[in-house]
Amino acid sequence: MKIAIFGVGAIGSIFGRLFTEAGHEVTYIARGKTLAVIERNGLTIKSIWGDSKEAVIVKSRDEVLSETFDYLFLAVKATGIDTAIAELRPLMKSTTALISVLNGIGNEEKLAVAFGADKIVGGSVLMSAVRIDNGIIHHIGKGDLAVGQWDEQTDDERLPALITSLAQTPLKARIVPNIREQKWNKLLWNIAFNPISALMRQKVGTILADEHLARIIQQMKTEFLAIAAAYNISIWPESHTGIEQPDEGSLQHLPSMAQDRLAQQEMELDAILGQLIQLGEDKHLPVATLSTIFHLLSYEQEHY
Repeated sequence: MKIAIFGVGAIGSIFGRLFTEAGHEVTYIARGKTLAVIERNGLTIKSIWGDSKEAVIVKSRDEVLSETFDYLFLAVKATGIDTAIAELRPLMKSTTALISVLNGIGNEEKLAVAFGADKIVGGSVLMSAVRIDNGIIHHIGKGDLAVGQWDEQTDDERLPALITSLAQTPLKARIVPNIREQKWNKLLWNIAFNPISALMRQKVGTILADEHLARIIQQMKTEFLAIAAAYNISIWPESHTGIEQPDEGSLQHLPSMAQDRLAQQEMELDAILGQLIQLGEDKHLPVATLSTIFHLLSYEQEHY
């Protein structure tokens, strides 16, 4: 299949390599300095699955307008969803589908409005990876992809074929019957660690080792679980285990929101916190801790 990676950061770069290993024709879509650096130096990935430095096919969005892809793999920050929709619109041909692995909730709903729910595949990635610089990625832990058709009535035979092809890679990939529930279960991890990590500028292990921060995480988790229950979302036992007993890679991980704050880039506040807070308020549920962290980080972001 022909696959275009839109968002050549840590996750997009690693998945581009995985799709290539699985035998697919991969094109990375980039712009500006990222495009120039990868054209010149190729893509370097230092990974628990083996290091690589390879020349890759990388083009600007305008250079691929005449091409038709089976899948667009969207791996930008959730803060860039509106810009991405505008840039991707001319690439969404009649046979093209889009896999979204953005953090948080509310993104697939926007994509479904823009392109049609039958064109959207929701995705949830659990992976510890960092973009060190343009074209240089450090992958330190995990490798899990869950996907599902956003419109549960859509039957696209390409998706099972794509996931089956990934069996020859180290990635654990699967199709799930309820991708919305899957994304909420990942959101629990993001709620627990991303905001506090950004606020304190600390790795997951440091946060868990501190009793004060651990108590805040527990309160945020309590508010999250009440909201999930109000919307009939099941949170699985293994999702709790991932927070209470994270693996070594996760303990050493600096979550994406903290990376953004340190780089003075826009954080995914709305997708990870804002959407959830609004859902809680709509049900008249307590969201005091979530809201406090949201506003503290919003203040920090406004005063970079």
